[in-house]
Amino acid sequence: MLPLYPFVAGLLVGAVAVRAYRAPKTRDNLKDAGKKIKKKSAEAQETLRHAAISGLSAIESSSARWRDRLQAGAGAAAENPAASAAETEKPAVKKPASRPRKPSAKPAAAADKAES
Repeated sequence: MLPLYPFVAGLLVGAVAVRAYRAPKTRDNLKDAGKKIKKKSAEAQETLRHAAISGLSAIESSSARWRDRLQAGAGAAAENPAASAAETEKPAVKKPASRPRKPSAKPAAAADKAES
């Protein structure tokens, strides 16, 4: 008998939902809600479009500035290549000397095996 309770409850809820949907006021409310959702999604899409346009224009202006800087730097390097090479060349960094290794017992053991 217990498994029939969920079935009966679902049947009752379904009957109430169908009766509510058939009412003209409910249909009007659903249509109004659909219109509001479409309007909000159109607004969100427009906002997203404006954000994308502003982001792309910012990238475009930034890349134009970098292009101008690089072209100006390339023009200066073409006029005086020796000076630009001296500016870009980094001084050699001397590697610090490593510590001498400690003698290990392994080579002596290997020498003993080789003798025998």
